[in-house]
Amino acid sequence: MIVVAVTAIGSRGPLLIAALAGSASALALLWTPGWLLIAGLGVHGLFVNAAQTCMFALAAHVYPPRIRATGIACSAAIGRCGGILSSLGGAAIIQRGSTAYLGVLGVAFAVTFAGLAIVRNHCPGRPDYSGGFGGFDTTQAARSLRSEGRRKTFASSASIARVSGARC
Repeated sequence: MIVVAVTAIGSRGPLLIAALAGSASALALLWTPGWLLIAGLGVHGLFVNAAQTCMFALAAHVYPPRIRATGIACSAAIGRCGGILSSLGGAAIIQRGSTAYLGVLGVAFAVTFAGLAIVRNHCPGRPDYSGGFGGFDTTQAARSLRSEGRRKTFASSASIARVSGARC
């Protein structure tokens, strides 16, 4: 669903909502009764995944084409370093109990929210998006593809004719 929202209205709003909801859901889990904990973790995971999956698209949009591959690779490397540090520090946090663990998750996503709010160059929405999961103007896209296909077919036929010496 976040992909539909990002496509329709741009990345700023949906990513900020996902990060804020991730922080709020982690903090809400502090007071969630045991029988509801699994469902709460599932909701928290939904928001975490929604924010994380769109960040690579945002990174691809933020970096200029000349340094895009380097920028995305550096952001992925920093994420991997965070994974290593979390395995080292995560054990200590888990030993302190669920309050410390969920508090750290809530603060981490509050920091994510702040970082996303600072970004000025979010992905723009698509004005031709009509909603739903396949929602671009398919009629216009089909016309465009057909005319492009005709041009390519004519160009390749003309080049074959030139090579073979035949006339079109």
